[in-house]
Amino acid sequence: MNAIAPGCIDTDMNSNLLEEEIKELEKEIPLNRIGTPEDVANLAYMLTQNEYITGQVITVDGGWIG
Repeated sequence: MNAIAPGCIDTDMNSNLLEEEIKELEKEIPLNRIGTPEDVANLAYMLTQNEYITGQVITVDGGWIG
């Protein structure tokens, strides 16, 4: 079994963030953007295609150490 640990993802959960707060977050993320639901979904799909990856917690955070 694997786990996906998303960083800051552009979802309803973060809809309360002000545009200024989002820009500040993006400055902290090495890829300079907030993640998308598709970023997480792509990893989930990849994990369904590879049964040899097991026991991992994989972050989807653009390199952010928040």
